Amino acid sequence: MPALVPAPVPTPSPRSPLEPQVVPELDPADPRADPRLAPLLALVEARDVAVLSLDFFDTLCGRAVPAPPVAFLRVGEVLRAAGLLPRAVDPAAFVAIRVGAERRARVRARTAGRGTEIRLAEIYAELPAALLAPEHRARAAALEVKVEAAVALPDPAVLALARRAKARGVRVAIVSDSYLAAGDLLAILRAAGAPLAPDLVLTSSDAGTCKAERLFDVLVARLGVPARRIAHLGDSYEADVLGAARAGLRAFHLPQADDALRHARAREDALTLESPAPDGGLAWLRARAGVRATAVAVPADLADAYRLGATVFGPVFTGFADWVADRLAAHRCAGAVFFMREGAFLSELVARTLAARGERRRCTPLWISRQSAFRAAIPCLDEAAIRDALVRRVRPTAAELCATFGVAPGEVGLAGRANVPLESEGAVSAVVAALLRPAARARIEAKLAEQRALLRAHLAEAAPFPGPVACVDLGWGGTIQRLLARALAADRADRPLVGLYLAATVRAADVLLDGGVAAGYVASPGRADRFAELLGRSPEVLEQLCLPPVGSVLGYARGAGGRPEPLLERRAPDPEGDRSRAAVRAGILQFQAQHLRLARPAHGPIPAHAARAVLVRLLVSPSPEEARLLGAWRHDDNFGTAAGGAIAPALPAAEVDARAPDALYDDRSLYWPAAVAARASRRAADALSAYALLGLFGPGPAPGADALETPLRYRLADQLDGIVRRWAPALRDAARRAAVVRLRLAEPVVPPLRHRAADAVNDAAKRTVPRLHARAKRVLGGALVALARAEAGLLAAARGAGVRART
Repeated sequence: MPALVPAPVPTPSPRSPLEPQVVPELDPADPRADPRLAPLLALVEARDVAVLSLDFFDTLCGRAVPAPPVAFLRVGEVLRAAGLLPRAVDPAAFVAIRVGAERRARVRARTAGRGTEIRLAEIYAELPAALLAPEHRARAAALEVKVEAAVALPDPAVLALARRAKARGVRVAIVSDSYLAAGDLLAILRAAGAPLAPDLVLTSSDAGTCKAERLFDVLVARLGVPARRIAHLGDSYEADVLGAARAGLRAFHLPQADDALRHARAREDALTLESPAPDGGLAWLRARAGVRATAVAVPADLADAYRLGATVFGPVFTGFADWVADRLAAHRCAGAVFFMREGAFLSELVARTLAARGERRRCTPLWISRQSAFRAAIPCLDEAAIRDALVRRVRPTAAELCATFGVAPGEVGLAGRANVPLESEGAVSAVVAALLRPAARARIEAKLAEQRALLRAHLAEAAPFPGPVACVDLGWGGTIQRLLARALAADRADRPLVGLYLAATVRAADVLLDGGVAAGYVASPGRADRFAELLGRSPEVLEQLCLPPVGSVLGYARGAGGRPEPLLERRAPDPEGDRSRAAVRAGILQFQAQHLRLARPAHGPIPAHAARAVLVRLLVSPSPEEARLLGAWRHDDNFGTAAGGAIAPALPAAEVDARAPDALYDDRSLYWPAAVAARASRRAADALSAYALLGLFGPGPAPGADALETPLRYRLADQLDGIVRRWAPALRDAARRAAVVRLRLAEPVVPPLRHRAADAVNDAAKRTVPRLHARAKRVLGGALVALARAEAGLLAAARGAGVRART
């Protein structure tokens, strides 16, 4: 437990021992840094192959959308803007129209005996004249190719591999299962700024056959070299690996995500209940970062932490840094201060973003905490200020309350009450009276005035530029910004403060009411308020992630030359936690480096909805591995109390299973209930996830609200139906990966399960109108538990089927 004795300490370096010495940053364009490419690079360097064959999409080029059909949303917008699509047709509806047209075109080709390979023109020929005039079909198809070029993300490591092959005299071919023509693929590469001169481009639409059939045989015949002298690289195991191997080629797999990331993304889709939208290339970048993380020289016990930083936290903090950089420009801030302790890491992230953009803005950590700002913001001591100091997660003792005001209990006549918890009104009243005695009050106010002057001087050092000062922090209610503004106003040293936060709850509206500026990346007052409430329930994991190995700011002292120096709480050593947090931060920095290098400016920053999806899944449905790793971190309160403990302690499974989800979620002695449940049992984890999810999306009516009974009942049923619909593709994908061909296993099971689960919620709501909300939560939890068991059964059966198929 950290001691509460203030001690002057030097300002630590924001870089931890793990950054960058032990975990070097990888060059995103170096194929040697990618374990998927290293074996193939060795063959090319040794000239053991005559031809390097590359798949196009998700190998040579990624996309700035989470799935290919999401690009059709942009196609719909472009077609409508060009006047080719009726104004009544929403671009989102065009996605379904375009997918349906492709399906019909393939059915028509198969019925005509031409197989299922089609050209883009055949797809647009399926659109009726009422939607697209026949004379505009060719132009519409050309616009779709331009959209594909706009969302393309060439992989610099694969491009470097191809160019190295050309330099070594190895021919390069592009082979793609696509309705696009060879010329279209070359045009996409040129438009994306990645010119390549392949010796051959072969698409299934041009050849009339796909990789799983005879496309690789066509490739061998066109090249005129033995099949074993051709090495093929692709992302699809079935098409690129098995298809190439059947034709005698040397096949290499380029997986786009490991099982952990695939599972996390499936859960994110299920929990957001939102239609997929353009994500700035986030899905592709996450997959790439996860695979490349295995190439980093990280100690074995830190590999999971590093990977978690690269694939989960990396997108959130990288998007936040981009957003802050945009807002600094919008508010014309010459620089920003970053509230410590989190500010050490956050300032580095934003500084890297600004450097990549060529912008010169000052980024400086500001040693401040809720406690130090609270002291400085009190111009005169009164009972209201004392009682405000009692508002914290754990009620302080008399000694801790005195420390908040910078005095020892003996100085104000409370030596005999120093260790008394201030939980009763009598104890509080006695301490208030002692602190408001004239002598004690004068002593306290003098110390508060000194703290205010030192904080003002510290801010002037950190922000020696005119104009507004951006205050950057993880956020929540904007409390420190309000207190800082009050401290400046008390001495008539007002300065415009612009609060920029990862998330700002509705409480941050008080900053706006005071005439200030406060906004959040993933949540702001009035935007994503439900999500902000969810984040506010368990913010500790994000807070601890950013912390350097130092204690919280208690106040300030005068150092050499009268300069202000922070007084930091003495922190108990936590070497294992510090190493784990540093590894996560190193993974975040690696993801950010990749994003800054690879993402195209035209795709924009990582959208807030994508970062929210990542955080919702982590907060309400962490994997057992995530819960164990992150839950072991210890949280320390930063408002002058000795409260703290593991974020998610390991509790017996029987104890956790015996508790209702609402009781577990509302237990304020647990910082992160979802992780506690995940560490205990799958049953408890799914039930708690369902409860938290209903709180996020459900309306939460008062008991007996008959007017809401019918719409709520169907809303619950629809939400659960949406959840299971989003899980169904993940189950089918798992079955496919286990070699269950044509999905005969998964398809008959999922629809009946979906309908049974929705009916269960519907029936429960009708039976229990007065207690609809609580009952629906329990039923929803049970339905998700049933779905989880069904998923486990499907996967087990799929694995068995896969073994039999291979045998």
